[in-house]
Amino acid sequence: STSKYLLSDSNLYRREREVLEFAGIPMNFIQSLNVRVDDYDGKPVYIRTQLIDLGHSSDKPVLVFVHGYAASGSLYYQIFKGLSEKFHIIITDIIGMGASSRPQNYHKNTITP
Repeated sequence: STSKYLLSDSNLYRREREVLEFAGIPMNFIQSLNVRVDDYDGKPVYIRTQLIDLGHSSDKPVLVFVHGYAASGSLYYQIFKGLSEKFHIIITDIIGMGASSRPQNYHKNTITP
């Protein structure tokens, strides 16, 4: 399991790296970030993000992966290597999913009446 409720952050990040390694992409081409998007209840809210760039060309288009509900970005690991030959890849985990933060009772209202 890769649930944040069962794994510590460090173990979750290790599992995340293992999945990306299994995709066949050398680790030096993967950058993992916690992108801070908000603060809630005095704590940062972040989206776990991986950047994959094999460095073959600086003018490659960007391809962003956003998973569905109850999943994580590493769900697509089998196609990362092939696509990374032609694209700069950005993989995100939605807030509350994968390795992103899981603030309790966090419901950001993004629609202004």
